[in-house]
Amino acid sequence: MYLAKIEEYFFKYRRHGTILSPQNWLIAERWEQMGIPIHIVGKGIKEACRKFRSTHQEGEERIDMLTYCEPEILRLWKDYKKALIGSPENGTKGLSSMDNGQKPISGMIRKRIESIRKDLCAEAKESGSCGDIKVKALAGIDWSSELDAIDRENCEGDSIDIDAVERRLSVLDRAFMDALLQLLSKEKKADWTMEIEDRLSAYKNQMDEDSYKETIEMGIESLLRERLNVRRISLYVT
Repeated sequence: MYLAKIEEYFFKYRRHGTILSPQNWLIAERWEQMGIPIHIVGKGIKEACRKFRSTHQEGEERIDMLTYCEPEILRLWKDYKKALIGSPENGTKGLSSMDNGQKPISGMIRKRIESIRKDLCAEAKESGSCGDIKVKALAGIDWSSELDAIDRENCEGDSIDIDAVERRLSVLDRAFMDALLQLLSKEKKADWTMEIEDRLSAYKNQMDEDSYKETIEMGIESLLRERLNVRRISLYVT
């Protein structure tokens, strides 16, 4: 799962520790909610730890918080998004084409939206217990109408508001996740809750009730994405 991979990267590259603290857990969950691909996080952690070791002697200090790695991860995330569809800063309405003569960004966005549409249709045809849940959740949203509205309201000719498109896709992703959570059986949710609680057992006494509850809920969503292979609905997740 996403958190397990971050845990693996963090301890591999900082060279100590075995489990994420509650504070680091929440930081990692925030990255997942932002849709940052796990390979970008891993690369950012590796680079941040490399830079740290280049300026600190072995045993002198150590990295304990993921926030130390966040600037590097966000930099890589920004570069990754720029490479996919062009710079978000340049993706405002009025942009008609890229200076280097590449395909207009509006065309790229429309192609990405169509790809999302096809992916959702393919997922709707899945079978099996997990597939059944996804099919029911997918059936509760009129994807074609929603995606057509995003195109119509934010893409006009060669002009496009990339940030507005991504916000609308995030709303759809949240609606899909909420539908999946509602369809998740009580037994499965209880099993996953126990799994998350086991991982947090060493830190439970250090967390207030609200933070603990929030961490459990975020952990269940992370497991839901992993176990049911639910990709984030986003321009930047392919």
